[in-house]
Amino acid sequence: MEKLDVKDGKILYQLELDARQSYSNIAKKVRLSREVVNYRIKRLENIGVIEKYILILNLKKIDYESFKWYIQLENVDNEKFMEIINDFKKHQNTGWVTSCTGRWDLIVDFVVNSALSFNEITQNFLMRYSKYIRETRFTIELDIFHFKKKYLGSGEEQLKTPHLGGEPEKIELGKEDVKIITYLCENPRYSLVELAQKTKLSVDVVKNRVKKMKKNEFIQGARAQINNSKLGYSTFKILLNTKKISKEKQNQFIGYLSQNKNVWDVINCLGSWDMEVNVDVKNNVEFHNFVMDIKNKFPDIIKSYDTVEIFDNYKYNFFPMGKKILR
Repeated sequence: MEKLDVKDGKILYQLELDARQSYSNIAKKVRLSREVVNYRIKRLENIGVIEKYILILNLKKIDYESFKWYIQLENVDNEKFMEIINDFKKHQNTGWVTSCTGRWDLIVDFVVNSALSFNEITQNFLMRYSKYIRETRFTIELDIFHFKKKYLGSGEEQLKTPHLGGEPEKIELGKEDVKIITYLCENPRYSLVELAQKTKLSVDVVKNRVKKMKKNEFIQGARAQINNSKLGYSTFKILLNTKKISKEKQNQFIGYLSQNKNVWDVINCLGSWDMEVNVDVKNNVEFHNFVMDIKNKFPDIIKSYDTVEIFDNYKYNFFPMGKKILR
């Protein structure tokens, strides 16, 4: 576990709020010089606390869906495990690839434009690795609420919670938009000048395109991907099956979860589970107390649940198909 001070925590919280903020803007908010903020962020990156930066997109606006595939493996040694991981990583439709402990060994998120595409992709993987795959389940993400990791900082400053899903107004992306988004997913902290250089577009074009994609809420924000183990935290995913409840009751439950400083993702889904909750905790006791709390407070909502602990993130990209579209 890395030793971080209060100022490091405040910087991480600012990067959680908006990872595209400039060093100068962050410096004003944490009351440090720009040079010191720059140095501290570089240090946090070098020691692996900050793994990368994530651009958050509402993919439903461009008619793409997120299918999550849960995989239980068998007869797999470390070499075969990494072969499977790397095969998922290089696939042009995988947005998230992670290993975990518990009932499931892998969770792979596919960004596709149809259920048919998801089925074709997964069937190809099953044909290649059938003797190593014991069981699979899947969910389709309907609504995603990205909350801020309030345990990183004071939590005094809040921004609008990114909401991905529902039935949003559809938009069309031009080739220039796809170029910009592809590079922003590579690193959301690229400046307008850097984006212009990489996309071979003018700064004004890049600025206007980014502004438009924020206005139509395709771009929902950007955050730092933090290695929680470096801070003494573990990430658990709770997979919930819920009882038949009203929309009002569901919103009440999500509202309660949003107030917990350790909850950072709530997902309504279709498939093997009805809801997923991502929570960062310091130990198993804290996690147990959290689960017991929501079970006791919402016995009329929670029917059954399963849990996994997220171990390693191998890939995280909301727009993995960008290069394919450009080709």
